[in-house]
Amino acid sequence: DLGPSRAISGHPVGSRPPDSAPHVGQAVVQLCKMLKIRSINLVPDDEGFERTKELLVQLGATHVLRDNSKLAEFLEALGSEMPRLALDSLGGDAGRRLAIALRPGGALVVHSMQSGQVPQLSPSLIMYQQVSLYGFNLSQWVSEHGAEAYLQMLRTLAELVQAERLNVFTRTLPVERLDADALAAA
Repeated sequence: DLGPSRAISGHPVGSRPPDSAPHVGQAVVQLCKMLKIRSINLVPDDEGFERTKELLVQLGATHVLRDNSKLAEFLEALGSEMPRLALDSLGGDAGRRLAIALRPGGALVVHSMQSGQVPQLSPSLIMYQQVSLYGFNLSQWVSEHGAEAYLQMLRTLAELVQAERLNVFTRTLPVERLDADALAAA
């Protein structure tokens, strides 16, 4: 139970086109807001940061922080609001930084590994901070819970979209601009 006083952290923008956040991250931010869960969102420290931050705050993000290797700045920005749960779409060093930011007993859930690497957690995080690492695979979840549970989840999301409580921003590209780089960015 995360409750309203708990925080969730994540990478809602992973590797993204400079003008948008991936759909999963956008949905997570909005669902957190609906459930009264604070969200602390790590965004790549690049030229698209300010625009992405504005979008995520508009969607309901509590905090949007620059994700870079300056761990001390990140932890200082969090202060006493260290989350119990981190959702990681990048893996690798970014996932490790999320795990370090968790409060003792927290959980890091990796739902994608855009970096191609599993987060490397130090023995002290596991042994002394009791941070746990989990993987989430949608196909596995469907196998365990059944197609009906998956359809119900999709219906619930569709109802939220239809009620305009859940919005996902996308880009439209003309067909003539669909080259390998544009498809990779999508």
